[in-house]
Amino acid sequence: MTHELWKKHRPRTLSEVVGQIQAIAVLSKMIERKEVPHALLLVGPSGVGKNTIARILRNVIGCDRHEYYEINCARDGALEEIRSIPQRMLAAPLSGKCRCWFLDEFQSLSRAGFAQQSLLDALEETPKHVWFFLATTDPSKIIRAIKTRCTLIQLEPIKSDVLVELMQGIAEKESIKVGPGVLDLIAQESGGSAR
Repeated sequence: MTHELWKKHRPRTLSEVVGQIQAIAVLSKMIERKEVPHALLLVGPSGVGKNTIARILRNVIGCDRHEYYEINCARDGALEEIRSIPQRMLAAPLSGKCRCWFLDEFQSLSRAGFAQQSLLDALEETPKHVWFFLATTDPSKIIRAIKTRCTLIQLEPIKSDVLVELMQGIAEKESIKVGPGVLDLIAQESGGSAR
């Protein structure tokens, strides 16, 4: 289905991620040195690769998909899940060699002042088998104590020419014919988002 193309063509490796040259270079060095930080803060607008990069890193560190927990902090019930993390992270993984939490829309926790505080100890005393990937579109809403416990990875809006090239490649793979100027218009209206 055409509305699922962004999922079908989601990058599987860092080399497939487009428009994030600096971030990918930094992450690649970390991977090469086997020094992926246990707490990363992925910052950038919607649709530029925060979730995708977290999933790629999950594979890099050897985290089994059953031990990878994605929490959208903007949805109801997220706070209870986050409060349970410090206790849950103490247990050894049941499958694979590590556990990983991806906390999307992390800035949403600013609505409840204590919500971000509840994760501080977990970020400060992270066991060797646990990783945290936090993602936000608005870092100004994240408390300083969280920021200082994370390694920041800044993602940028993707440039129009990069998006056009990406869409051309997908259109060819999907045998989709696109009229002249259409991809340029889509890229301009995308707000720098590949999604």
